[in-house]
Amino acid sequence: EHTDTNLIITDILMERMEGIQLMYELIHDHPDLTTIAVTYGGSFSQDEYDRLADIFNIRRSFIIPFDPGELLRTVKQFVKIDRINHASAV
Repeated sequence: EHTDTNLIITDILMERMEGIQLMYELIHDHPDLTTIAVTYGGSFSQDEYDRLADIFNIRRSFIIPFDPGELLRTVKQFVKIDRINHASAV
């Protein structure tokens, strides 16, 4: 399936589908997708988040509570990088 989506922001722990399952499916179907993960912390340690980041190509993670401005700056940074990469590929 083709998609123009290049950035996903997801929670790691969700009610109906675990974010880990979602990230697995996304990275399997769209390996170049940039993922930003959000979580409330829960039972994961920072080392476990770092391992998940490596496995699922998570470019940045935020633990709730986080600064919404920092999330916005991160999204803008990745959008800018994607535009630069797209322009140089054309």
